[in-house]
Amino acid sequence: MIRRTTAAAPGTRVRAEAPWSARAALLLVLSCVLGRGAAGADLELRYYGATWCAPCHRVEPMVDRWADKHPDLRLVKLDYDAHKADRERFEFVGVPMLVLLDGDKVIAKYGQDAQRVGDFASDQLEWWYASARGKIATPPK
Repeated sequence: MIRRTTAAAPGTRVRAEAPWSARAALLLVLSCVLGRGAAGADLELRYYGATWCAPCHRVEPMVDRWADKHPDLRLVKLDYDAHKADRERFEFVGVPMLVLLDGDKVIAKYGQDAQRVGDFASDQLEWWYASARGKIATPPK
């Protein structure tokens, strides 16, 4: 909505205000851009891959498509070679590897027993995620 205003007197400050709905829309857009819902997504899914890993190039788009269906997750892609501390912390055996974190707490890892690219299919990841969600403590009601 456009409003006509009169010019302010020289030397005075004018305060522009957006309507409440515009401010609410801005907050909604910012929360979507930052990847967090109104309640805040505490679950982080870390995907570790490597440029030299042929299976990683096939698995990464599969993980992307699956993660797009889960807005409660924040997907973070990391390079296996560049994160030695994570390799030691999570006791990686190889790549590709997924680590589900609730804050700083490791909930589950996936990939250490994967034998083929098909082990990262959507139904396999869905089963893993559902079983991992069962390990998260829910606050008492």
